[in-house]
Amino acid sequence: MSEFIQWVKEQTLGTDENRAKQYIDTVPEETPQIIIQHIYENYPKALKKGFIKRLLHDMIQTYCTTEEKADEMYTHIHKKCPNVLKTSMYTVIINSAPILFWSKMFKHDIDLNTMFQGINMKNRLKYAETAFKFNGFLLRYIKVSKRSTLLCTIAVKSQPGAIKYVPKNRRSNKLVLMAVRHSAETLKCGTEKQQRKFIATAVLNSNWSYRLWSEQWAIDILNTLEDKGAALKEQWEMQEKKKADDWHMHHAHI
Repeated sequence: MSEFIQWVKEQTLGTDENRAKQYIDTVPEETPQIIIQHIYENYPKALKKGFIKRLLHDMIQTYCTTEEKADEMYTHIHKKCPNVLKTSMYTVIINSAPILFWSKMFKHDIDLNTMFQGINMKNRLKYAETAFKFNGFLLRYIKVSKRSTLLCTIAVKSQPGAIKYVPKNRRSNKLVLMAVRHSAETLKCGTEKQQRKFIATAVLNSNWSYRLWSEQWAIDILNTLEDKGAALKEQWEMQEKKKADDWHMHHAHI
């Protein structure tokens, strides 16, 4: 019965797509967020139609010329019709006006990982530098051939673990050392030469833990050092003991 009623409505009033087009034609000065809200509330199926998507794409691009306007549009959509962001219209919106205001984006409760995947490669590259400052792991969504030294450096600086997505030919000593200083486990992403070169940094000047002594990759590196490996472990144990003693001393006086 509901399908029949829908058919009758379409015959008498036209399809959602046609009615949405007629509405858009009557409000040439209206903002895209108001138009999207109206269509979503009255002709929701129209938001799935390619023709309507193309119209809205052009409107959004024309309107969102500044961060303020983009922020205003996303804020309105998030408050008035947040479910739009769960539809295919979401891709149209963020590709028409990718989040220009990255410093404000978190208030819109939009997942950065999902959003970055949602925009096309051209816009991923355009906003990569800013995006990677928030989440270096987004580097994996850039084509390998487009992962420049600059983008890789920004990504690793943000999240050391992102070095596993850095092409091997770009894993310079400087980049590997940067990662290792903040995450000892990233040492396994280096070459054998880099692993031997930076093992001391990983053990004594990073977040090395008891668990890592039993990791096979770590054992393999330490075995290449022979007696130096045992000496390094002894240094680490003395360092950990001092940290524990200092902690107890501090809390004993509180």
